[in-house]
This record gives sequence, structure tokens and C-alpha cells, in this order.
Amino acid sequence: MRVFRSVYFLSLVIAFQTVSALYADELIVIQAVSSSKKKFITRNGKEKGITPGMSGTFITDDFSVIATAKIVNRDLTLWQLKKKGATVPFKKGDYVTYSESPEKVWALTKESLKENIDKNLQSYFLAEKSKIDQDLEYYNLYSKKQVEKIKLESDKDNIDKDLKNYFTTKKLEQDSTYIRKQIEIKKIINEVDPTHSFSLLLHYNQGLSEQVSSIDPAGQSTNRYGYQVNLKYQYRVVWNLFLEGGVRLDQEENVFNQFVMVTNRQYFTLGVNYFFSLPNREKPWCMYVGTAGGFGRSKTELISDTITGSANIFPQMKLGSEYFLKRKWSFLAEASYESIYIKDGMPDGTYQNIHQDNFTVGIGIKRYISF
Repeated sequence: MRVFRSVYFLSLVIAFQTVSALYADELIVIQAVSSSKKKFITRNGKEKGITPGMSGTFITDDFSVIATAKIVNRDLTLWQLKKKGATVPFKKGDYVTYSESPEKVWALTKESLKENIDKNLQSYFLAEKSKIDQDLEYYNLYSKKQVEKIKLESDKDNIDKDLKNYFTTKKLEQDSTYIRKQIEIKKIINEVDPTHSFSLLLHYNQGLSEQVSSIDPAGQSTNRYGYQVNLKYQYRVVWNLFLEGGVRLDQEENVFNQFVMVTNRQYFTLGVNYFFSLPNREKPWCMYVGTAGGFGRSKTELISDTITGSANIFPQMKLGSEYFLKRKWSFLAEASYESIYIKDGMPDGTYQNIHQDNFTVGIGIKRYISF
């Protein structure tokens, strides 16, 4: 409604400035009057057909004058009164009727002029009312489209919000699933914390070579085999590097000239292992390499004598595999090459030195523990 009032008010102002009178009469507004009261300016220029030197009649309810156009531009005209000694009878802002015919001064009466102006105004307002009705119709249509646009944008915003909420919820669900999985993996890894463990392995060893200081090399035996039992404790030093220590029991049989010699040895062992990966339920299988050594005692039983001495292992090079079973248990498989140095005390008080090279394979189990 405020828009309608504003449009209507502006239309009234424009109407008084631009309405055209019948018979080429025009209702105009005086823009300025000179201080000498001899000249005045109107808003009708070349666009209205005014040219320099052209005469025009200006009529009010009480006065009428004839003036000549002196200066004309596109929108404005400077007029000068023709009659010497006459002064402009109106002031800035007055409404006057302009006519190109000077005869109108004598032909128009006050009543006919008023009637003429009323007809012009009525015609103008009817035309303006039609324009205003069209503007209102356009405004209503535009407003309706704007409402529909706002509704569509609101629906779009709601859809975007719903989609955002959906994908946010979906992502949270995925993140939650991922977090639960990570927690489960961490829990599993914690179940197999590799810092501390004990392992028990059973090996079969096959002799590769042997050198005995008291026997001619040509007559030495290579038909040696035996078994080993290893009990080891393993500690994680840093990253995938582990330190191990334990005890080892060996029993070896040596067939020599149809005689069988049985040797029993006990060792304390110490070694280092490097794991290429750590075992867990996600990746249960891993490989490792290591080196070890040991010291202990040896006891060999002959037919009538028993020989004792010291025994040392160095080096032992090994390659192993570990497979995580469940909870804190693993299965082990290991192969190694080792050199053993033995110094036996003979019954006659002398010593003999023995150097053996062996190849061993074994299997076992490992138990992870937490302190």
C-alpha cells in the first residue's frame, strides 16, 4: 500500500509538469524568475519544439503575458517579456498555461481556461491510472514469483540441509566404525604386546663337519645327529629389535667306527633378533633373522669312560617365522647354522679340541606376557 501511495504521489507531480492541454496548450511550472522581473525560465526546450525567437503566451487565472524565447536547450528555455515596462506576474514554482498562439490571450476566459485545465488533468489522470494499474499487476505478478522463488530457495536450503545432515551422519557412522575397528585392533595388539615373551623350541640338528685335534682328519666322522630343547626369554629393546636369553639342552649321537658316542651339553644362550613386522591378528605372519651365541658344559659317554669339558656356540645364524594363533600364543618355525667349539679333558690329563658345524631346524610355541 505504501508503494501504491508513493507511486500515486509521484504521478501527481509528474502530471502537473507534463500534462498537455487541448489545442496545443501545456501546463508548465516556472523554474526561475530573474531579479529584474523581465525574464523567466520554463522546463520546455527543443524536445517540445521550442526554438530561439519563438513567441509564447503564458496564462494564469489573473494574468497573461507574451514572451520571446531567447536561449533554448534540450530541456529548458529562457523567456523575455515582449512588452516593454511589463514585469513577470508570477514567481518560481507557479503553474501557468503555455500556448504557442498569442490569440489565446483574448480567446480564453477564466472559466474556459479552468474547464480546459480540468479536462487535461482528467485525461492525464485516467492515463496515469491505467499505467498504475499495469504497474500494480506487474508488481503483484513479480511478488508472486518472488514468493515462489523464496519458497523454492527455502525448499532447496532444506534439501541441502537434509543432505548435509545425512552425509554428516553417514560420515560419523563411518568414523565411528573406523574408531571401533581401530580400538579393536589396538586391543588385539595390546593382547599381543611383544615386549615380553617366552618360547619353547624343539630342534633337530644334523652335523655338517667335525674337526678333532686328537684324531686324524681322514678318520673323523661326519655321521652326527641330535636334538635340542631351547627355552628362551625375549625382550623388546627398541622398535623391531629384540634381545633374547635362555637355556639350551643338546643331545648328540656320533657314530664312529661302529661305536656310538652320546654327548650331552647344556648352554646359557644370548642373542639378538630382528623382526620385519610385529605379529597381530590383522597380520599374523611375520619373519625374523637373528644371531646368537652361548657357553656351557659338555659330557661325552664312551664305553668305559666319561669325558667332560666346556662348550661354546658362536656364531649361530638363524632365520625364523612366527604365526600368531590367538590371544597371546604364536607358532614358531626356525632354521639355523651354528659353530660349536668344545674343549674336553681326557682321562690321561690331556685336552682335545673339537670344532663342529651343524644345521638345525625346529618348531615351537611362544607365549606373550605382560608385567
